[in-house]
Amino acid sequence: MTATLELALLIAVLGIGGIFIFMALFYLMIRALDKYLPYREDEPEGKSSE
Repeated sequence: MTATLELALLIAVLGIGGIFIFMALFYLMIRALDKYLPYREDEPEGKSSE
């Protein structure tokens, strides 16, 4: 392989690897937010919790 092709493949692998790392971190961040701040449906206005 030529040096140019090797460098291009290295850049492609680093770029794709960076995207997968970012996506994994983003997924973990969403899961953590969902765990610590769970979704809670609002109650209808006619009902009260008393």
